[in-house]
Amino acid sequence: MFLFILFLNLLIASPEDKKVEVGIVEHLGGYVDKEMMLVNSTGDTIKLKDILTKPTVVSLVYYNCPGICNVLLSGLRDVIERADIEPGKDYNILSLSFNHNENYVLARNKKHNYLAGMKREINSDAWYWTVSDSTSIRKFCDELGFKFKIDIIEEGRLDFLHAGALIFLSPDGKITRYLNGTEFLPFDLKMASIEAAEGKPQPTINKVLALCFKYDPEGRSYVLNVTRIFGVIILLGVGTLIFVLTRSKKKKNTEVEV
Repeated sequence: MFLFILFLNLLIASPEDKKVEVGIVEHLGGYVDKEMMLVNSTGDTIKLKDILTKPTVVSLVYYNCPGICNVLLSGLRDVIERADIEPGKDYNILSLSFNHNENYVLARNKKHNYLAGMKREINSDAWYWTVSDSTSIRKFCDELGFKFKIDIIEEGRLDFLHAGALIFLSPDGKITRYLNGTEFLPFDLKMASIEAAEGKPQPTINKVLALCFKYDPEGRSYVLNVTRIFGVIILLGVGTLIFVLTRSKKKKNTEVEV
């Protein structure tokens, strides 16, 4: 069991994270720059600190994304509707396009479409849809450990390879929780918001699931990480064998002493 736990910890803290080009490297306990400049869906320039008046859940997307972004935003909208905490009162929401070529008009249209599709009426001012310049975006994504890269440049159109997650920030800009994937539980949203309000970073519960799944940027989905699964199975088998042999040896020694 000790070897198994050690193996999991080594995987979770693997230096492989440093080589990640597309995905998320968690920076729990780290801080973002609250002076970051953003342009909201009305075209006004604001600072990140103007949003971080409450615990804030961040979704990094781009508005013309043909894939996972729409699924992520739909998952976020769904959990907002089902959770028993109230946007604008208990927490704020920030959606930021990491495509610096997108403008506030796209953000405005996206906001209108998603809010119009909600059954639950919420304070629209609590969900910020924003854009920013390339330097600010890259710095913010680096602070959060959000790794993306350009996939295709075709006729002036950019496509990106990236993963999906919700990232929680405390009012002082501390990174407190990551919820990976595109589907979320109301309980997780509530607890992550409470933890962010208290400024207490918490390890990602589904980090263990990340040992079994990895993000495939080409397929734009999560797939089984066969190598790691077999590694865990082999380690468990070796650990079990050692335990059985050690136990048998101790038993024989006890019988001889008797």
